[in-house]
Amino acid sequence: TFQNGRTLLSLVIAKKQDGEALDGANLLPALSQSGIPMYTAGARGFQVAAFESRGFLVYTVSDLSQTDNLGVLAALAPSLQNFLNQMVA
Repeated sequence: TFQNGRTLLSLVIAKKQDGEALDGANLLPALSQSGIPMYTAGARGFQVAAFESRGFLVYTVSDLSQTDNLGVLAALAPSLQNFLNQMVA
C-alpha cells in the first residue's frame, strides 16, 4: 500500500484458485496492454483495476480516478506478468 498525502493505492497479488478468472467476475473489460486484458470496477469510493497471469490475479485498488488507477496497473502489468509467469513455470 502506498500513500501520498490524501491519495491511497494498494497493489494486491493473489494466487488463483481452481476455476478463478476475471472474465465474468463483475469487472468491466477496459483495455489490453501488451496483450494483457485488464478489467475495472468501482466499489465504495475506490477504483479497482485487475489482470490475471497463469497463476495469479493482480489488482490495484485506489482512490485515484478510474483512468489513473488503470494507468498505474497498465504501466506495471508487462513486468509483473513476466515475473509471475516465471514463478509458475
